[in-house]
Amino acid sequence: MRAVTFLVTRPREQYPADALAGIAGDARGRLRAAAWLAQLAYEDDENKVDSIARDWSLRRILSRAPQVLALPWQPETRLHVLEPAGGTAGPSVVTVCGTDPLRFANWVTNLTVMPAAGGVHSGFLAALDAAWPDLAPVLHGRTGPVWVVGHSLGAAVAALAALRACETLDLTPEAVYAFGMPRVGGEAFAARYEALLGARTFRLVHGYDVVPRLPPDRIGFRHVGRRLSCAHRARFDPAATAAARDEEPLPPRTLPGLFTDAPGWVLPAFETLRRDPVGLATGLLPAKVADHLPDRYCTACSP
Repeated sequence: MRAVTFLVTRPREQYPADALAGIAGDARGRLRAAAWLAQLAYEDDENKVDSIARDWSLRRILSRAPQVLALPWQPETRLHVLEPAGGTAGPSVVTVCGTDPLRFANWVTNLTVMPAAGGVHSGFLAALDAAWPDLAPVLHGRTGPVWVVGHSLGAAVAALAALRACETLDLTPEAVYAFGMPRVGGEAFAARYEALLGARTFRLVHGYDVVPRLPPDRIGFRHVGRRLSCAHRARFDPAATAAARDEEPLPPRTLPGLFTDAPGWVLPAFETLRRDPVGLATGLLPAKVADHLPDRYCTACSP
């Protein structure tokens, strides 16, 4: 594989061996497990993924990468599928890679906004369509619990994959964890999704993260799932999960709102789990950007 850049991968030693220790425990333990599983989607070295999976009592059964000779504008949908190893309990996991800032194809996917059939974001739907022929056979007939997780673009594709599994494979994921997810489709799509997966989908929004504000609701896009927010440099409290679907956070709609929202553009984040040079450099980014990074979500899901 080896096509994901250094900006989104993490050094092997930064993956805690106990990241999934609380997966069968309380809601906070499940959040922490899901955050690290979403981070794992960014790793494209299969030996590294296998090593981390062994620490977590999982085994990799599929890694999906783009075609080597794909055109620059074709979707680059990357994902891993893992299942419990050695008779251990727990869910199988589909984890979908989000945006790599240095991959042109990812930006084409993000910016292909016009709705496709069913009112779904065209770029996100194309990204799922590219991966589905590889993913569907692995999910078909699976009887144990399944989680679908992702961050950013990966969260949007994860939600679409979970819905398609429900509708075409008769497989209802136990949980969908979506970190920093943009809006995926319109009102009709949201109603369809909510009927099947709304109460099983946890939409996490960290601090000033700008991505969950996009695409704007004013052009017809809607969120799905149950929002769980936390403040900048704070920790998620599962007890604060919203009881129903909502559109928060909304973009500023007035001139005063622009000023109220301004701290997120100028306030550096600094706090990071990453002590390598790339990680430390991200501490100088404005909070609206830094709060979206997957390692910030891992931090915010920590005890």
